[in-house]
Amino acid sequence: MMSDWSKRFVGYGLSAAVGGLLVYGGFFYRAAPDLMTMLGSVEVQLTQATMMSADDEPGGDVPSSRARLLSDVSAWLDQVDEASPSHLSLRRPPAS
Repeated sequence: MMSDWSKRFVGYGLSAAVGGLLVYGGFFYRAAPDLMTMLGSVEVQLTQATMMSADDEPGGDVPSSRARLLSDVSAWLDQVDEASPSHLSLRRPPAS
């Protein structure tokens, strides 16, 4: 039979292990977003980008925030392409 101090030692050890797993799961583990979440993000960012002016001033370049949104959309579409099944691929097959 286990003594009181050994029961307490085992209990604290198990509690520390469970606590460590919870901390890892809550703060360090990053799950990949699902397909519909990524497509929703793409839609929102494209909507925001289309509402922005394309020019800073007459004859100016695309503003950095709009360009950043469009580059984020491109990155999201790459992730969607990696996560989607092959029959839903966004990329066109290479021309032969």
